[in-house]
Amino acid sequence: MSKMSNLDILLSGLIEHGEAILEIAKEMISMFSEEPAALPEKSETPLSFTDLRAKLAEKSREGFTAEIKAILISHGAEKLSAIQPSDYETVLKEVEALSHE
Repeated sequence: MSKMSNLDILLSGLIEHGEAILEIAKEMISMFSEEPAALPEKSETPLSFTDLRAKLAEKSREGFTAEIKAILISHGAEKLSAIQPSDYETVLKEVEALSHE
């Protein structure tokens, strides 16, 4: 595994765990306060190429490599780098919908 793909995986994990920590903090605030948790909400930032690549790598490790390739082709791309940024969210939703069930 290359250093960059390993870094992508680590950063994705860090983001996921950070979001979980924020949710726990909100719950703890609400437990000890009569007012709702006042932590700032996560701002909606556009999905980056790096984030999309990390999510696709995760699904690929789960055994969905062929399905991911088909999704990319359905968007007119042979590889991820050919996907238009405007299609990142759509591709992510299609890939996240893949399951072994």
